[in-house]
Amino acid sequence: MILPSRLFEKQYSTPLALAKEAAIRFANDFENPTQKAMFLGYEIRLKTYPQNNSFGFNATFWHIITKGDHLDSVKEIDIERATRVPWILPLIEEGYYDDDVSVYWEDRNNKPRICLFYERMRYVVILEPRWKDSKICYILLWSAYYITPEQRIYKFKRDFRRFKKDFGEFSIDNCPFRKNREAPF
Repeated sequence: MILPSRLFEKQYSTPLALAKEAAIRFANDFENPTQKAMFLGYEIRLKTYPQNNSFGFNATFWHIITKGDHLDSVKEIDIERATRVPWILPLIEEGYYDDDVSVYWEDRNNKPRICLFYERMRYVVILEPRWKDSKICYILLWSAYYITPEQRIYKFKRDFRRFKKDFGEFSIDNCPFRKNREAPF
């Protein structure tokens, strides 16, 4: 899979300047009313809360480009995450069809999530479907990040192998972790 170029961090005078450029790219990909981002026919939506970061960025975007405690007041912009924002949409829309991207269901915190793991680029996108009447109605972009250290790569490889062994090929319509309950909206 060929991904777009990363943002070149040295072009920006500060991490905030880089984050602002990444936010423009992110908005073009995920907040464009004329072209909705999709995963296997389902609309990708963004978390809107909490929107309490001091820069006014979308909550999903802020989560993706920062590191640190879950409290926004102590999070800092992560250069490695921010420079890779242009990779998110292509992985969502094309990753399923690429043999180099491992796509599988994972049960995280008792919630079924979809992992798109691109080992060669050390990158993962996490999606969380929202159901209504036992059917997916849309999918949240939950997170995306550059994977460090090497031990975390092993974890994603192990999880994908376990999924394949236990459940076979990924299917959007057959989540093995779905517990026949409605997910909150």
